This record gives sequence, C-alpha cells and structure tokens, in this order.
Amino acid sequence: MSDASGSSSDLAPVTSSFVDASLEGSVDEAANAFADVSFVDIMDSLGLLRDLDDDLPPGFSAVFELARVLDDPNNEVAKALSPALALASSDRSGDDKLEAHDDHEAQWYEVAAGEQYEAEFIRSLSDVPYVYAWQHLLPEAVFMRRLAQRRLWFPMPKSPRIESVHEDGDGFAPNEAKQKVMILLDTSASMASRYRFVYSKAIVLHFLRRNLEELGHVFMRTFDSEVGELETARTKDEYDRLMRVVSRQKTLGNGTCMEKAIVTACEDIRRQPLLCDAEILLITDGAVHLNVEHLEEVLGTDIRLHCVKIGDTAVWAPDWYLKDSLEMANSGDEALDRTIRHLNERAALLEKGLAESRRPDEIRIVKQQLREVESARAEVSDNLRAGYGHEIKSLADVYVEVPDIDARRMFALDPERLASLRKMVARMLAELASRPTTADSLKRAALVLAHLQMLADEQADGKELEELQALAGEVEAEFASAFVDTEERMLEVGMMSRGDRKDLRMLLGRPLRMRRRSVILWIKKVLKALKHRGRRKRLRGFLQRAKRRARG
Repeated sequence: MSDASGSSSDLAPVTSSFVDASLEGSVDEAANAFADVSFVDIMDSLGLLRDLDDDLPPGFSAVFELARVLDDPNNEVAKALSPALALASSDRSGDDKLEAHDDHEAQWYEVAAGEQYEAEFIRSLSDVPYVYAWQHLLPEAVFMRRLAQRRLWFPMPKSPRIESVHEDGDGFAPNEAKQKVMILLDTSASMASRYRFVYSKAIVLHFLRRNLEELGHVFMRTFDSEVGELETARTKDEYDRLMRVVSRQKTLGNGTCMEKAIVTACEDIRRQPLLCDAEILLITDGAVHLNVEHLEEVLGTDIRLHCVKIGDTAVWAPDWYLKDSLEMANSGDEALDRTIRHLNERAALLEKGLAESRRPDEIRIVKQQLREVESARAEVSDNLRAGYGHEIKSLADVYVEVPDIDARRMFALDPERLASLRKMVARMLAELASRPTTADSLKRAALVLAHLQMLADEQADGKELEELQALAGEVEAEFASAFVDTEERMLEVGMMSRGDRKDLRMLLGRPLRMRRRSVILWIKKVLKALKHRGRRKRLRGFLQRAKRRARG
C-alpha cells in the first residue's frame, strides 16, 4: 500500500489525524460506479437478493448509499481514506513493474506457491518453531545466545515470480505478482451503533472494487471476542463470494480482541506462502489497549499495518494499569519503561538520602529533588493515561480516523435524489404490473421497500418523509395486488420455490411501518403457510381476505 501521493510503501509511516469532514450531504453529489447501475442490481451483485440463509443485517441497504459517496473522488472522507486503501503496486504500471525486473529476466521461473524459500535469520520469537532442526543440536548456551541475537536460521517463504497471461478487462484476475492483502474487520457489538458496521462494510467493498486489477489474493478475518475463520479469495468466484460474505456480515459478540487478531494475521502471513508479502488492512471503531512492544515484535519490519478507525470511541486507563506501569515499569513502551525505571531508582536513592540526612539544608535540597521526581512521575502518568487505548495509532504504518455518520444529514434527500427514487419506484411498479408476477420481481420489490423504509427512518424533514411513505405505499399496494392475483398459481407446485419463499420472508423480515403494514404481515403468513401443502383450504381463505385488503 502507498500513500495518497503515490510514494513508496517503504517510506515513513503515513498518519492522518482525525478527519474533520463527514459523508453527510454528499449522496447526491457522487459521480461514481453506481451512477448507471440500478440499486436492485447492486444489491443482487452483493448477494442480498437471493439464496438468503437468515434475516439481512439491519440497515443493509445503507451500504449502497455509503458506497456511492466513497466512490466520489471529491468527497473529503474518501480523500482521507485514500492512503489506507491504496495498494503498494497501484502507483506503478505494468510496464514499470517489468522494467524493475529486467536485470533478472533470465531467472524468472514458474514455481508452485510454497516451493520457494530462502534461509534468513529469525525476525521475532514467532519464527522460532520454524528454525532449521540441526540448530537444536547446538550446545544450549550457544543456541540461547543465537536466539537472543536473533541469529538462528529458518526457511523464509518467498513469493515466486509467476508471469500470467494478461487478459483484457477490469475483473479480478489474481496472480502471484500482484499485491496480497489481509483484511481484519471488527464485528464487535459496538459497531452496530451509528451505522459504523455498515460504514466499515462499505469501506471494504469500496477497497475491493477500487483495487480489482491490483489485487493478487485477498484474505479476511473478522474479530470481536474471538477471531473469525480465515476467508480467502484466489479466484473470481471466490472474490464474488467474499463480497457477499462482507455484505451479509452481522455484528456478533462483545469484546474486541484486536491484539489477538493482529497476531493471528501475522501468523497467517508467515505460515502460508500464498500470504507472503501481504499487508494488513484493519477496520475498527475500537479504542483498545495494546501491548506495543509485543506487537512491534510480531509485525517485525516486513509486515505493514494500515488502520481505519471509525468514530470517537475511547477507553480510560484503569488505576491498576497506571500503578503497575509506574511501579513495575511494564507499560509495554520500552523507552517509557526506561524513563520510569530511572525515576524509580532516583526516588529510591533520594528517599535513602533523606533518611540519612541530618543537616536542615541537606534535607531541604533532598525534599526539593524528590518533589521534582514526583512531578516527573505525574507527567509520565498523564502520558500513560493519554496514550491508553490509542496504541494502534503508533503501530500503524498508515492510520486514518474518520468521524461517525450523521445519519439525518447523510440520508437527507434533495429534489434530484427524490427524482431518482421516483424513477426507481416507477420501474418497480411497471415490473410488478406484469402477470403472472415472477418470484424475482416480488423479491426485488421487497428489497426496494426495505430501502425506502431505511431512508424514511432517518428523515427529519416531514415533507421528505411523507414523500417516501407515498412511494412505499404505491409499491406495497402493487406488491400485494401482484401477490394475490396469482392465487391459483400460488397453489401450484413450482410457482414459488422453497428458496424463493425463504428469500422473500427474509427480505420482509423487518416489520414495515408504512400505511399498509397489515398487508405485508399477512403476506408473510401466506409464505409461511405455503410450506405446508396440505393446508390448501386455509390458504384459499387467506388469499380471499387478502384481495379485500389489497384492493380495499
């Protein structure tokens, strides 16, 4: 990954302070990849229309609105995120990469991943289990000395140079010459507030779409109280599946085991040849205390960490942490611990001198020096308190902090956006008007209703809310009418497959708060009854009552 200016990823860390900008008011200004693609088609491509296994995440359709903004190159937050989301190879064209290897052209081999290694000294204690076995035959004193000096040898996996046939197009076409990325996505419960989790998913999806041509392999783990399973994308199908996994992801547990997630990611990168040279992209809202010294050792000098922090969540240093750090010098910051040890030793010597002093002038001088030491200790304590929970900022090579979304302003609708929603509703009504209405059309209508509901929930302007309610009312009426007008086909095997019925129930999972809520709730009952083919008579009664409700 590189900074926004396109400089090398080996330069000094790029740190962006808190971005004093937000996404609000930008939905209608975004000129992006979504401009010519319908909302429903985007949701379908993200796996939010069919083959649903569970209720969709709350506010799932907001990903569409947020991604529209992030794809706007003029948006301030999109600009601020750019350094964290840029790949190391994104500033170099294919020709440049070829020129960089001209001196070694004769050494290009097509080697299977995992079969190319070089002997190197260990970089951290995590490499010790992989040292060459013959070194265990060394005398213990020699082995321990080499361990302390990090002069034990181990086989370091290297990415083989594999030149693939380049095809035209902008799709995901991974090979070993491209950049590899490990994504760590925070799924803790705190991410559910203020659209943070939707925001983080929009960032991941934006990152994946933006870097299609540059990505070699993509890996991802979630983390909350535990670290999730490793997700991989090495082919186009796996990449599409990963996009669906991200879109459907829900917040899970309490707790944020960020340190464990980073350690696990580093172990993955060093253990699996396919992950060799991968960089880490961490997206979180968490202010979590981390052991800096431990993580610096784990990351070493070869793994770069990029972090996007959402919101202003903070944690406070507990008294026991301050006490232990000042008394035991175990803050995790080596330089700070040296200062603490020096102050503690100085205080001990002064206290001993005070006990042995007899002359008043000596006692006065020693007490003054003790006050100076205590003042310095208080300053160290303040620094510990201020830095607690913000260690990720110093660990990350690229750190970007963005504010929470002001949803009322973010989803406010101007005349242009309302016009686009009217067009979407008009297309949906025309699709529902065809008879018999297909199961796909019904599901698409349910998706549109969910999106209109999400927007309505965030409207502060009564006129905009009334407009959305009117649009949703039109779709609901036509939806119910289309549903009941196919009553005979509802009773036929194959009218709506088991999967279609399940998808529709999931899409209607959130109770609508529009004017025709009772009709939608009734349709959900019908879908449930359709699971039992023996209830034909009862189902006919349902359908007859629905006609009166849908048309009355």
